[in-house]
Amino acid sequence: MWVFRVSIFAILLCLGGVGRADEKDHCTLKNVTFASCSPKGRHFQSIVIAIPGWNGTCRDTFGEGEGNLLNVMRQRNFFDIDCFDYNSHHTKLAASRKQLSERIAELHKAGYTEFAFVTHSTGGVLALDFLLSEAMAADGQAVRTGQGRSAIFNGDRGMRLRALYSWAVPLNGVRENINRLGKIINLVNISPEVLPLLAPNSKYLVELKARLKRFDSAVPAVSPTDQANYGFDWVILQGQNDDWVVRNIDPKEPWFPTTVEIKTHVVRTNSSHSHNVADSGQIGAPLYPGEMMSDKALLALGLYPRINEYFAPTLLPTDELAQQRRVILQGVLGFAENRNLFQRAYSAVSKFIVLLLDGQFRRDPNFDEEAVAGLSRLLRTKANDLDYEYVVDFGDRLLNDIDRGFQARALERADRFGGGSKRAVRELVAMLDEIFKRVTELVRAHPELALNLRSSSGSLESFEQRVATVLPRFLAVADDETQRRTISALRNVAENATVPAVLGSDVVAQVVAYGRSKYRTLSDTTRDELGHVLSAFAARGNAISSTTLALLSEDVKWVGGQSRPLWFAMMSQDQIDALVAMAAPATIASKGQVKFLTTLIANGGAAGNSPDMARRAVSLFEKYLENAPAVIGNQDANALREAALKSQYPSIARSVDQALTSAGYGRLQ
Repeated sequence: MWVFRVSIFAILLCLGGVGRADEKDHCTLKNVTFASCSPKGRHFQSIVIAIPGWNGTCRDTFGEGEGNLLNVMRQRNFFDIDCFDYNSHHTKLAASRKQLSERIAELHKAGYTEFAFVTHSTGGVLALDFLLSEAMAADGQAVRTGQGRSAIFNGDRGMRLRALYSWAVPLNGVRENINRLGKIINLVNISPEVLPLLAPNSKYLVELKARLKRFDSAVPAVSPTDQANYGFDWVILQGQNDDWVVRNIDPKEPWFPTTVEIKTHVVRTNSSHSHNVADSGQIGAPLYPGEMMSDKALLALGLYPRINEYFAPTLLPTDELAQQRRVILQGVLGFAENRNLFQRAYSAVSKFIVLLLDGQFRRDPNFDEEAVAGLSRLLRTKANDLDYEYVVDFGDRLLNDIDRGFQARALERADRFGGGSKRAVRELVAMLDEIFKRVTELVRAHPELALNLRSSSGSLESFEQRVATVLPRFLAVADDETQRRTISALRNVAENATVPAVLGSDVVAQVVAYGRSKYRTLSDTTRDELGHVLSAFAARGNAISSTTLALLSEDVKWVGGQSRPLWFAMMSQDQIDALVAMAAPATIASKGQVKFLTTLIANGGAAGNSPDMARRAVSLFEKYLENAPAVIGNQDANALREAALKSQYPSIARSVDQALTSAGYGRLQ
């Protein structure tokens, strides 16, 4: 069997000698845009750099077009991609290492701040050689420290190395049969500069592993700041005995890193040393990078979208720009949807929310719709997926960003949000409603979670007050469905927010003001729902009830030049009847409640044709007056007299006369 494999390997070698890769050959791949080739391939400040192995190229190792391994990796991902081609036949690894260093410098100049290597075979050796050259001081014993650190080990001003994912790396050399074939190949001058280095126990590999050991030993000896900058993940994906080209790697070997800064582990793959890995690019396949992509948390890169470059107010909207923005949006959502990465995603999610609400950049309205729909989906998913403290923290910060977005550039009207898409605004309202319900439910069941309401100073009341302040702004949006959703969300606030939260906001006044401006044009369904919201506020206790009833009792224009209280113009008879039922004699102790009952009596009950309801109000008033303090009682008795005189029903006047006499305040006249 090995004879067949070696024969195939020899054919590949000979074919490889015909077309050798140069550093920029990757730019000719079809339907793949690399960051080093075009600005169109740059959407994030994090990047994955692929390096093929000996005799490989970006094209024949990682594939071309949609099937390209890196294209598969970037689906809904949060990083850009690049590939480093090098001539493995007639260029020394030291020269290729220098070219790789130059590529990293170019990418850093293009705005990249962190990267990860994804390598095949000898590409892993090249990457390791490069990073050790960047890490070690001139004496080869200590690591560079402070300002002397390389840019790839400097998180403040560099292009920071975060991870190395090496597949089938020949750190222990190639197997003996491959090594013998390599010696034969060198006789015909194919790859004389590289193949000898890959022989088992070659001077180069022995020294490379010794350098790795010195690096591993030197890092713990430096300052904590330097140690942190030298930390990175190294995942060795190895076929081990199934790999007929390279020798096994045992974590117990002396050179294997052991410090906590270099997090190294071997992942056993089900693949052999295939020269072409493009077909293994399908996520979920038990091949490279299937093992790596099975959990994106293995990718140590952060989420840093290039928002300033693609969302500047000066950019003119084009189809191409819209597509570039969607790549960023999908990357943000794809990152945040991963349970293990969610908390690290929020700064980017936050920027998006403020960006959309600020409304300064010109865009396709569908973009806002897609963005808010994605964020809403994210919220619903996270509410069931995350630990409670993360849900509370996320909801609180999301509310904070929405609030800040309204305030940005003195933005006051919610209808400026959405780039013209009312569907986006509706989704945002639904998201606020979900935030309120979920956070309130969790914190009341687990009071200790209030500590995670950091933007609300650790107070559930403060959080609820902010929701009650933000939601009414959506009533100004010229869209019936948005207004309907807002009213529905406000009903949840009216029924469930704490009394201090309601009183600390102007939510009641805002809802009543909306009713005053819309009472003539509201649909029956919306009017009924708004009435339920106001009824819920009135049922919350004296302070809220008094404010609500007082505002409802203010006059609005009615037919024939007349004036009527707002409750008369807007609320159903059943809703008004419920308000009367709430006003038990013991609770009639506020000006708002007195004003409501007197206007009810003056107008003959609901819709002006409910004398029985008005007489019930008189009966309540009578019992109240019997126990009211003298000064207040006299004032309220006079208000009752005025109401009776305005009433058009003699039966109401008689009831008032009897009530005043019974309570000791004289007759009506």
